[in-house]
Amino acid sequence: MIDFTTITACGECCVGCAKKIEGLCPGCLEADGKVPEWAQSGVCKVHACAKEHGVQFCGICGEFPCEKLPTMTSWNSGIVEHQTQLRDEYLKQNNIYVRRAVKDDVASIAEILVEDWKIAYDGIIDRDFLDSMNAEDRYQIEVKRYDKQFVATDGTRVLGYSWLEPADDEAADCEVIALYVRYSERKNGIGRTLLSHAFNHFRKLGKHKIIIWCLKDNVESRKFYERMGGKEYRIDTHKWGDKDYVIVSYLYDL
Repeated sequence: MIDFTTITACGECCVGCAKKIEGLCPGCLEADGKVPEWAQSGVCKVHACAKEHGVQFCGICGEFPCEKLPTMTSWNSGIVEHQTQLRDEYLKQNNIYVRRAVKDDVASIAEILVEDWKIAYDGIIDRDFLDSMNAEDRYQIEVKRYDKQFVATDGTRVLGYSWLEPADDEAADCEVIALYVRYSERKNGIGRTLLSHAFNHFRKLGKHKIIIWCLKDNVESRKFYERMGGKEYRIDTHKWGDKDYVIVSYLYDL
């Protein structure tokens, strides 16, 4: 079992390192990234980046795998694979798994969606519309379709959820209609876990291509879907409240 309290941003473990034992390096975690190898720049760039994104190591970052990572870790040509393995083990140790939603999950699903909209869509969706949203009203909507939803959970709490359906689109035969992560749990790899589960779920059903829609101005979500391999497909509009908003779709081959 990996002791993740000893894992650095780049996925290394300083425990047992000769330089640290000999007193030549204090260790990246102990020195907050200010180690001899990075003396010229003052701090380890990987450590600083992970700290900026609020994660301990790159594999659980919402932007993993980013274009910067291979250049910042030139000593490890297999950095993406290494960090992916660490992420999977991290989620396993924290007992995070995906299961089909049940009625008792609906209150959490509604709460997650409303919170996410009010925070993530601030400045994108009209403020009056966001202020009108509440978990009680949303419950009445979600309780009618929870049988099509899946939740990511640690066994006690719902950390995020997805809504999966067959697609009514000429380019795709299945769709991830919604994917939300509890805002306090973002950047822990949960969104990636939910989307990976959706891929596997649809493959088992014999599906071949997924479509996902999101707001065009939701830059963070668009970056996530692109990092997960999505190819931009079509632009359309959708009405929320009294306004039309531009939405963009991504396609994934299964």
